[in-house]
Amino acid sequence: MKMRTIAFFIGMFYNSYCLPIKFKNYGEYGMMKMYKKGYGLITILVIMMGIIWYGSLDTKAAEIAYIKYYTGDKLEAKTTAISNFDPASISNSITGSLNIAVRYNYTRVQLPEGTYQLNQTLNVPSGITLEGSRDDNGNNLTTLAVPELNVAGEAHVLNTQALITADSGTDVRNTTIRRLILDGGWHASSNRLVESQKAIFLSPFPQSKKAGDGYYKDVQRKHDISVEDMTIRNFGGSGIYMDFVKDVTIGEINSDQEEKSNSIESIGYGGIIGYSVDYVKIHNTLISDVGLDGKQAYGIAVSWYKGTTDANQLADDDRSRFEDTADGEALWKQASYTNGYYPSTNVTIKNNVIMNIASWEALDTHSGKNIKFIGNHVMGVRFPIVVGGMDYEGATISAYPPENILISENKINQATDVQCYKPKAISSERGIVATGTQFNDLTKENMGFLKTLTIKNNEVSDIQTIKNIHGGISIHVTYGAQVLFNRVDHTLFNGLVLMSSNKKTILENNTVTDMKEAPSNEVSASLGIRGSHNNGNSTNDYLLEPLTDMGTSFINNILDGSYPSKNIFQIYQNPVSTSNNMLNFGEMSVVEPK
Repeated sequence: MKMRTIAFFIGMFYNSYCLPIKFKNYGEYGMMKMYKKGYGLITILVIMMGIIWYGSLDTKAAEIAYIKYYTGDKLEAKTTAISNFDPASISNSITGSLNIAVRYNYTRVQLPEGTYQLNQTLNVPSGITLEGSRDDNGNNLTTLAVPELNVAGEAHVLNTQALITADSGTDVRNTTIRRLILDGGWHASSNRLVESQKAIFLSPFPQSKKAGDGYYKDVQRKHDISVEDMTIRNFGGSGIYMDFVKDVTIGEINSDQEEKSNSIESIGYGGIIGYSVDYVKIHNTLISDVGLDGKQAYGIAVSWYKGTTDANQLADDDRSRFEDTADGEALWKQASYTNGYYPSTNVTIKNNVIMNIASWEALDTHSGKNIKFIGNHVMGVRFPIVVGGMDYEGATISAYPPENILISENKINQATDVQCYKPKAISSERGIVATGTQFNDLTKENMGFLKTLTIKNNEVSDIQTIKNIHGGISIHVTYGAQVLFNRVDHTLFNGLVLMSSNKKTILENNTVTDMKEAPSNEVSASLGIRGSHNNGNSTNDYLLEPLTDMGTSFINNILDGSYPSKNIFQIYQNPVSTSNNMLNFGEMSVVEPK
């Protein structure tokens, strides 16, 4: 311990006074400048002490590890870092290194290989990259961890806080967190949800902010932040948490490789959670083992906090409050914020792998707008993809429908994925679910149709539905939905299903095969029309607009043709609950029984 203490002071002396910095006037380094100022003898003595001490170590001692400073890819400087500091010293050392980078205009701080327990949340300054070390195979070697207990033997404060936060990026450079292992020390076996414990917290608000506090007046979104090639594990709340941010990228953005080096595993509540986010990209990330039995949990979810009335739910200056006209645009620009929240908008969730979520959902948006789910692989999840609004009044009503949603090229429970990733044996009760809301908002004046929905080129397998109104792909309260070129197989009750109030639906060129046989008192259907008011009308008011199938098209679908002998129908409309349906059914191809 004595030798380590000496090494610590040598490192700190070098870090504070001898860091190699070129000076503008005469191009000399800090050490030489110290020498010219009369500190030469002290400098030489300290360095000699360090050399003598280091040379006396036995041959098994670890090599000195360095914190390195870069400008772009150019190594500018390095300082010693000893891995056996106490958590407070380690936190101060890393924070000091980030401050040095800011002071001398370095762009990147690289931490050495090793495991470092922290005493406090690290904040990455604007435009700086904090990164760990990697081996030649792309494995992360630097771990930042949460101590289980503090010096008093009590639960450490980082068990209820975030490990890392970040400032906004600059006009020329993102603030970046990458190539680190973050370990929160939480375990699912505790059966205890700790929502406040997060690996990364990105928000202009303090961590102490609670739902309902979120007043966005005079607050700038945090922006231009990247999280890349991370290993995040064992956090009781969220892996990455975002609130009121813009232009954030997460994952291997330029990679389509099957092995996802950006991973989030063993999480209590959410792998990646976003509230009121805008222009966020989440790509090429593996998310696994999220949630506790009987509690809601999410792989990736983008939502917003919940108010109680329209006035405190939707922000006064949200664009959706104004007409999509030139006059509406002008009024919107003049509007000011008074109260409320903003829905999440402009989010792309692409090429991720999500598995092992027994209690809830892999991919989700509540009331999101311009949200894209593309090319994700989901397996071993109770509800793979869910798009919907917000529930209020004890979940007796829903409001604020999502809008402009693309669900494309996702693979759910595919055999090749199961063989590759080996998920847990968790049944999926629904495949893809997209639904509007009972009301457009909390004024409760209009129905909340999900408008501009496209579900195409998805592959959905092995859906073990519990209710006969659910299925592989289901839509509810939509307007102008397009369900195209999807493939659904080995599903109970419904391959494709329309619940209620789907207007002007286009359902074409889909394939449903190998339906599961329903119980004797039930019916399975390749295409199930399980609710009412599915037609070509604009609303459910038929006094002004007579019932019509105008704008609907159900053609060129290939449907399982096992027929009533196995309680499997090509098309089934429930006679009890399908009033006011009028759909344009064209030709259907039939797959003969095997």
